[in-house]
Amino acid sequence: MIRCVKLVSALVLVGGLLVACGGSKDPAQTSGATAVPSSATSAQALAVQQVGANLNAQELQRLASKSTTTQVAEPPPWFSSYSVVFRVYNPRTRGYFFTNSRAELDQLVFAQPDVKSEGPAFVVLNDPNARPVYRFYDAQRGVHFYTISEAERAHVVANLPRFSYEGIAFMAHAVPGAGYVPLYRFFSVRDGVHFYTASPVEAAAVRAQSTYLDEGIAFYVMPEPGLMQIADAGLAWISEQDSPPLSPAEVLDPVSFRGTGFAFGSASHTPARQHLLIRDAQGWQSFLDSTAGDMTLIDPVPAVDFSTQQILALNLANTSGCGGDRMLQTLRSGSVVQVVVENFVPAPDVMCTAIYQPLPQFLVIPRTETVQVTRLSLAF
Repeated sequence: MIRCVKLVSALVLVGGLLVACGGSKDPAQTSGATAVPSSATSAQALAVQQVGANLNAQELQRLASKSTTTQVAEPPPWFSSYSVVFRVYNPRTRGYFFTNSRAELDQLVFAQPDVKSEGPAFVVLNDPNARPVYRFYDAQRGVHFYTISEAERAHVVANLPRFSYEGIAFMAHAVPGAGYVPLYRFFSVRDGVHFYTASPVEAAAVRAQSTYLDEGIAFYVMPEPGLMQIADAGLAWISEQDSPPLSPAEVLDPVSFRGTGFAFGSASHTPARQHLLIRDAQGWQSFLDSTAGDMTLIDPVPAVDFSTQQILALNLANTSGCGGDRMLQTLRSGSVVQVVVENFVPAPDVMCTAIYQPLPQFLVIPRTETVQVTRLSLAF
């Protein structure tokens, strides 16, 4: 049952409701809520750990030497089977959790308010060359460990009894190829946890810290593209404002259509309180290509004459939470078009047990000199 711990009048929400319950793992276990990291890793445990790291490195080298085909990662739109892997940070364990399951991500973040979703980390393709990435849970430290190496998986099972094998996390590649980047792997001697990153800049910063051991490459992935990387003159960000609605103004009834999914996933790649203005056909196609697989249009797309019209895309960050945005009205005054969105937020004394996921929404509006998006907040 979806409820709030306070009597709240019924609201018809535009988006979907995801209930933070169920799932194959206990959220407390997934986030390592009860574990406390040790002050340092023992020499014996470190030696066992390094054997595993060497096994992974040797297996990647062996597979690369045997590979006779050139792997090429296709640019968006990719073929149907790919997924975005998200990264979550737990400040209590100082560990990171990776999942390609949005249901698991939402459940974890909702159940553990102190953990922080850092958004998409990388993209994995499930093609014939992909191999499983195995996931373990360290009950002593409350963190997770990932390896693509079958030899290292067997080593962990045989020598580290505190690690529980949880199965396949997602698919990735053990051999480099065009379009793939290394996922770098580090081990924190101080905290006894692994850190993974596809960012060369982030990897260089970690290497500069004496408490981390560089364990080389974990496996190969595709970089998470992020909507911010779209470089097209037909696309522009519109900053959300707190200004009042235009007055006097003409009330417009723009054609609208909706999408479902995460558009480009999270606020880490969609600027906070910003929306995307699509001004020409090339920009619209760039947007569709770059969100392929993450977002699906669920309404018919109207014909748009970009000489007189443009498309305003709302709710692209699409972060889940107790509350959300919905389009209230569209106003025009002279050369200014203003879209007013209503933001539902819980009152301070309300603890909501439902997750609200707003849907991406698109408005076909007149092509004018100025477009504004104004937010009105409504507490419940």
